[in-house]
Amino acid sequence: MSFVARVFFLLVVAAGAIGIGAYSAERVTRSFPGFVPIHAESWRGYPGLATRSADPYARANLARTGKLAIADTEGIEFTARRDAEGAALRSDCNYNVVGNVPANRLWTFRVEPVAAQLETALIPSTFMNSRLHARTRDVDVNLNVGPRPSGLNWLSVDNTSAEQLAFVITFYDSAVATTATFTDLDMPVIYPTGCADG
Repeated sequence: MSFVARVFFLLVVAAGAIGIGAYSAERVTRSFPGFVPIHAESWRGYPGLATRSADPYARANLARTGKLAIADTEGIEFTARRDAEGAALRSDCNYNVVGNVPANRLWTFRVEPVAAQLETALIPSTFMNSRLHARTRDVDVNLNVGPRPSGLNWLSVDNTSAEQLAFVITFYDSAVATTATFTDLDMPVIYPTGCADG
């Protein structure tokens, strides 16, 4: 192999390595929420994101999306992308989000397209909090989410396309993130109640 061919080969290899490295870094900082989640039902939460010990890739993701991490002493945010049956949440389906929640001073619930979660922190169009929520006798949370009107505490979802959704519930002034064990964590269950395609 001639000297020129070797140099060209090395340049191609270096360019490929740089391209792969840049692509992988871009993907990680766009969609990586953290290494050690709390799992409860369909929900995932990531404690410690606002601390110095937070994973650097997760911090890069927060910086890229412009989201503000909540300190563990202030509360914690949980995200669900699947229902109780393991199916992806969709904008053309209705869901009943029902159950008890950990002790907190205030909780908020919002619905976001998954694409918006990966791209940037958009202002959500579907929103509820514990002060607006009409509580029933038996459970802390009883929400009906979807494009078709459905019962108490209905949150309308725009069904312009069957895109994937994420449900996000945030607990403020809650000790969840600083609890030693999460095995008995109470979280609402997401039940599908019907989709446009049956």
